[in-house]
Amino acid sequence: MSDKNKRVPLGELSAYERWELPNIGDPGRAASQAENARKEKVKPPTAQQIESITKQAYDSGFEEGHRDGFAKGSEDGRAAGHAEGLEAGKSEGYEQGVAQGQGEIAEKLSQLDALMNQLVNPIQQQQQVVEEAMLNVAVALSRAVIHRELNIDSASLTLALSRVMEGLPALDSGAMLKVNEQDYETVSKALEALGSGIELVKDPSVIAGGFLLKTSAQVIDYTVEKRFQKAVQSMLDTAVNNTASGTQEVPVTIDSLSDYSADTLKEEPETGDDELRKLDHEIQDSELPGTEDTEDTSTSGELDEQLTPGPEDE
Repeated sequence: MSDKNKRVPLGELSAYERWELPNIGDPGRAASQAENARKEKVKPPTAQQIESITKQAYDSGFEEGHRDGFAKGSEDGRAAGHAEGLEAGKSEGYEQGVAQGQGEIAEKLSQLDALMNQLVNPIQQQQQVVEEAMLNVAVALSRAVIHRELNIDSASLTLALSRVMEGLPALDSGAMLKVNEQDYETVSKALEALGSGIELVKDPSVIAGGFLLKTSAQVIDYTVEKRFQKAVQSMLDTAVNNTASGTQEVPVTIDSLSDYSADTLKEEPETGDDELRKLDHEIQDSELPGTEDTEDTSTSGELDEQLTPGPEDE
């Protein structure tokens, strides 16, 4: 017998294989049957499923909260950092600006001070140069006057020699008087008139108008350059002492000026005007005729300025 015609026993038939006519006339029964069928199909979730669902919800909520919190924190931090940085930048910028401004002001003041010094110092320097030049001119003028007058008139020389001879004690036989060749004859006559036995020697190194007396005990330097230097040095000392403020620069020694050497004094002056001669007369009236130190003796110690110890003549 074929399978098609094989009959299935009644006990082997299942519920879904059995076909029954639907109950059209009873709707409540049909709904009740459908509800029962749905209840049979819906099963409650297991503990594993609940745990999985809970974990998924937690992870989802954590991720969303973390994202929202990070965004909020970033925004708040950025705002706070910007405000703090802005304030710090303003403060630092202000301090740097003040420091830079003070530095620029100090630099400008330094430049201004240097400029003022450049303007003032040359004036002071020029004033000092002019004062020194005027002093040199005065000294050179006096030198020219003295040189001219001593070449014209030797009366002052004989007068000074007479005063020196009168003030000295008895001279030894080795005394020597050196004069310029131009004054030799005049001095020789003066010594004869005085009855002195001093040896008279011509010395070209002695400028006309002066003399150098040497004995075994002392040397009397009455040369023109020596007297000239003493007169100018006295003038400089007076100028220094009379400087009230002490700020004015005055040459302390004659070495800081020119026209004091014997070679310079020997030079022939270029002028012989009457005014120069008058000036020289005034100088001689105050210095040469009244030369008190030439009258002093070595025993009384009053010839200190005229007597200068020196080596023997070469």
